[in-house]
Amino acid sequence: MQIIGSHRIYLKSIDSTNTFAQKLLSKNNPNEGTVISAGYQTSGKGQGSNKWQSEADKNILLSFILYPKFLKASKQFYLSIFVANAIVNWLDKIIPEQPVRIKWPNDIYVGHQKLGGILIQNTLKADGIEHAVIGIGLNVLQQEFGELSNAVSLSMLTPLDQTLAKLTDDLILQLDHYYRMLSDGNFAWQKSAFEQRMLYKGEKALVSTSEGKIDGTVLGIAEDGKIIMNVNGVVRKLAH
Repeated sequence: MQIIGSHRIYLKSIDSTNTFAQKLLSKNNPNEGTVISAGYQTSGKGQGSNKWQSEADKNILLSFILYPKFLKASKQFYLSIFVANAIVNWLDKIIPEQPVRIKWPNDIYVGHQKLGGILIQNTLKADGIEHAVIGIGLNVLQQEFGELSNAVSLSMLTPLDQTLAKLTDDLILQLDHYYRMLSDGNFAWQKSAFEQRMLYKGEKALVSTSEGKIDGTVLGIAEDGKIIMNVNGVVRKLAH
């Protein structure tokens, strides 16, 4: 039985699908895997104080609700890992010749251009995760991005022969598949797959961390989601 996407809510316009999902959780216990998608967001959320801006009916804007009881709070970054892996696998089928990469911690890139992002809001209880709201924004049909010079959409990379609705359905199936793999305890493979697609893996890069921008060689990620870097000959784990 499908988990992610088994229940779906579509909204023509909403402030934010993540905010809508949080309101659902505050009122009752929506089914695990409930997906809220929207044609337009008036206050789309990005990481931190950033906003996600998107033209109406041009892109994939969705959030879904999970109750990952099998996952300890110390491993909550595995939610980012499985979502990123699912998106990468979905993109590999659409743009197989393009270099799809994950920019730590939660952005999806094609080459050095940003295609989308992931926003995860977890509610922790004791050493576990009570519930998670996972938001995804992916550029699909939009052609203009204003001042965002490094943004790109799928339609700018390849001719699309599928509708936005079909592309969304296919993505949800991939998300469900990768979540099931995670719930079966397939942690090592998921972490390895994520690391293999990390932008700048094995290269020197300037990375934004909680300590500011750090210049070093990207080595991978730790179990807790911190980035591992070689900084002036010293291997360090750095938080976002």
